[in-house]
Amino acid sequence: MKYSVFILFLFVNGFVFAQNETDYNKISIKTDADCKAAEPKVIEAANLVIGNPLHVNDKSVVSARSFIIGWMSATADFSFTLDSKITKMSDDNNILLMGLFMACEAKFALENRDKAKVEKELLKGSYSLLAEYCSNEKNGVDMSKAVKKLVEAYKAGKIEEYLK
Repeated sequence: MKYSVFILFLFVNGFVFAQNETDYNKISIKTDADCKAAEPKVIEAANLVIGNPLHVNDKSVVSARSFIIGWMSATADFSFTLDSKITKMSDDNNILLMGLFMACEAKFALENRDKAKVEKELLKGSYSLLAEYCSNEKNGVDMSKAVKKLVEAYKAGKIEEYLK
C-alpha cells in the first residue's frame, strides 16, 4: 500500500510545486532521523489540514497535505494503509478527501503511538477523526452515501462495526 501513498504523493507534490514555497516544503524527510525530527511539524500540518474546509486552496494547506503524504511514505516508524472504504469515499467526492484521511491517520498515529501499531486501532481512530470532520457542515464535504454511512456509524458509536 506504500506504493499507493507514494503515487498520491507524486500527484499532490506536482501541484504543490506550482505554488509558492512554504515552510513545509523546506522540511527534510529523506532519512529516518529526518522523519523523526519532523513529527511535531507533521502534527502541525495535520491540524492545519483538519482545521480548514475540504476545498480550501490556500497554499499552506496544500503544502501541508503534500508534506504529510511525503512523511507517511518516508517514515519507518509507522505503516499506513488506504483501505477500500476511503478509496470509495474519495471516488464519490474527490482526491482531497483521501488527503484529509491521510492527515487524520498521521495525526492519530503520532498522538496515539501505542494504538497506531495495531492497524485496526489506527483505522478506527483515523476514521473517527474523519467522521467528526465530515459531520461539520462548515468543512464542505459532499455527503455521499459512503460519507453518510461513516458519519452515521460514528454518531452511533459503531465505528468498529463500520470497519468490518
